[in-house]
Amino acid sequence: MPKVLYHHTDLVSAFNISMSGQINKSTDPRHARFGPGVYLTEINSNASVKESPVPSSESSTQSRSRKRHLEEPCAGPSKKRKKPQAPVPKGKGTSRGKGKGKGKAPAASARRRKNDDEEFEEEQVLLKKQQETMRAEVGRLTKRQMADILCQAINFDPRLMMQPAARQPGGYHPQPGDAVPNWCICGRCREMPTQSERRCCGKAKCLSLYPDFDLLILHERVLALARIFRRDLLVFEDDVDLMRANRHQAYRQFTLWSYGRLGAGDRRVIPSCCVWRIRDKFPDPFGQYKGYIRSRLG
Repeated sequence: MPKVLYHHTDLVSAFNISMSGQINKSTDPRHARFGPGVYLTEINSNASVKESPVPSSESSTQSRSRKRHLEEPCAGPSKKRKKPQAPVPKGKGTSRGKGKGKGKAPAASARRRKNDDEEFEEEQVLLKKQQETMRAEVGRLTKRQMADILCQAINFDPRLMMQPAARQPGGYHPQPGDAVPNWCICGRCREMPTQSERRCCGKAKCLSLYPDFDLLILHERVLALARIFRRDLLVFEDDVDLMRANRHQAYRQFTLWSYGRLGAGDRRVIPSCCVWRIRDKFPDPFGQYKGYIRSRLG
């Protein structure tokens, strides 16, 4: 049996061996390859060969018979290598990252706007078809049936009898064919009664001609939903005059669309072209409009 045998271990285990004065047998299958026991070898720590177990109870003859295992190379713990990844090109991402790519948001926004315009055009075509169908149905009614339907409509909304009446003196509702004032830029403004209301949208293509204006400001279903939300939020009854209720709600819709939510007392002047587009859609039968009222807060 050799005079010097080596026990290979880590620094922490070596410290524990020096403090306790004894070597405990190895039981971990990763280290005790040939079974539990104390593993010793003739090779010092600089050699790269596997250890062979030499339990303390073995004789010198059995120890020499195991020397053939010492010549096997030590493979050591295997480590998995990471596969190299191809570099990702910057500036071509389609989703949000860490701010290193330019993305494709402008193209996506353009597609959404195009889809919105197409949906609006389809809705307008459908609305016209519904109106034509309604006119055809009315044309097939007898005078007696039309009179009954008209009486029911007047009972529901007496303001309908005022529509054919001429406008009373003092009303102010210039028509679209009137002269364009000299302070107008878009070409669709009309004269306003006060100096503070003489304001144009300032665009070459008038703001009142945008598809979103028809959908968000003038669409009666959108206005009805907005009035319901406002009524439930502020807890008050809606205006009995449907035209006036839609007209005032359209003013609020335009302010929200153009400026966002404003605080209490913060009022803005709506451009003349947009005001008269709203009033043409929801007119007052006598041409009586409140107009712009300054806030009491400043």
